[in-house]
Amino acid sequence: MEGEWNDTSLGEVVRLQRGHDLPDKKRVSGCIPVMGSFGVTGWHNEARAQGPGVTIGRSGASIGVVSFIREDYWPLNTCLYVTDFQGNNPRFCFYWLSTLNLANYNSGSAQPSLNRNYIYGIRVRVPGMNEQLAIANILGMLDDKIELNRRMNETLEAIARAIFKSWFVDFDPVRAKAEGRDPGLPKHIADLFPDSFKDSELREIPLTWHIVDLPDCIDFLEGPGLRNWQYRDHGMKFLNIRCIVNGDLDIAKANAISLEEFEKSYSHFALKEDDIVISTSGTLGRLAIVRSDHLPLMLNTSIIRMRGRACFSLEYIWNFLQSVHFLDEMFP
Repeated sequence: MEGEWNDTSLGEVVRLQRGHDLPDKKRVSGCIPVMGSFGVTGWHNEARAQGPGVTIGRSGASIGVVSFIREDYWPLNTCLYVTDFQGNNPRFCFYWLSTLNLANYNSGSAQPSLNRNYIYGIRVRVPGMNEQLAIANILGMLDDKIELNRRMNETLEAIARAIFKSWFVDFDPVRAKAEGRDPGLPKHIADLFPDSFKDSELREIPLTWHIVDLPDCIDFLEGPGLRNWQYRDHGMKFLNIRCIVNGDLDIAKANAISLEEFEKSYSHFALKEDDIVISTSGTLGRLAIVRSDHLPLMLNTSIIRMRGRACFSLEYIWNFLQSVHFLDEMFP
C-alpha cells in the first residue's frame, strides 16, 4: 500500500562486503575514487565496485561513518560497501543508513569494529520505492547545494592561504617596498608592512617583526581519551576525528557521555566559541573552528584545542595552522 513503511531487517535491505586492500605502492594514477573509512582518500586506475555506491567505516574512529559515491570506485578494507541494494534506491540507502547510528553496534572486540553479520539482524523500517525516490531527491538537492557551497568555500580558503603565504611567509609586500616597487595593495594595508628586513635566529624577517614561541601565544589542551563503555545516547557530546569535516564540525557524528560524568571528571575539557581544534592522529591536521551553534561540546582524544591569546587574531591562527610551515613542523 502506497505510503506504508515495511518492517524488515538491515540484511534484507542491503548486502555488505568488506573492502579490498590497496597499498599506496600499488596505486596507479587514475580517475577512479578510492573510498576509505571517511570517504574518498585518493585515486586509482581500476575500480572494484560499480557506482552509485555506499560505504560504511568499519573500525576505530570511523566506525559507522556512511559515505555515498556516484561513480565506480575502489572500496578499501577499512570500510564495508554495499554489493547489492536489493531493489532499493542507492541514495536513499545512504541517507537511511546514516540515521541508524551504526557506531553503536560495535561487535565487541577491543578495537571498535563493525561486523556485517552482526548488523544484518537489526530490525528496521523502510518505505516503498516512490517514497524512497522522493526522499532521495529532496535530500539530494540539499546535499548538492551544500557541496556547491563547500567548493566555493574551498576556493575562498585557497585564496586566503595564498595571501597568507605571500604576506606572512614570503613577505612579498615587504620585499616590494624594500626594492622601491608598488606592493599592489591599498595604502592602508601597505602601510602596515615595513620596508626593510633584519636577521633573526630563524631567518631574515621584516624589520618590526619578532620571533615568539607558539605556546607563548596559544593555549593547548588535549582530550582525555574516552572509551566506548562510557558512551551514552544522551548527555554531553564530545568530538572525535570524524566530526571534523571540511573545516567544520559535524556534531551529528559526535558521541556523548552522561552529564553527571562530564561534570564530575571532564568539565575542564569543555570547548568555547572560537576555539580551534586540530586532529593529531589518523588524518593529521584536520582543522575546525568551534561556533556557538556547536555548543555545548567537549574534546576527546587525538584532538587538540588551540585558543589564541591577545597577541594573535583568530584569523591569523587559522591560516597559520593550515600553512605548510606549521604542518611540516608538527607532522613531519
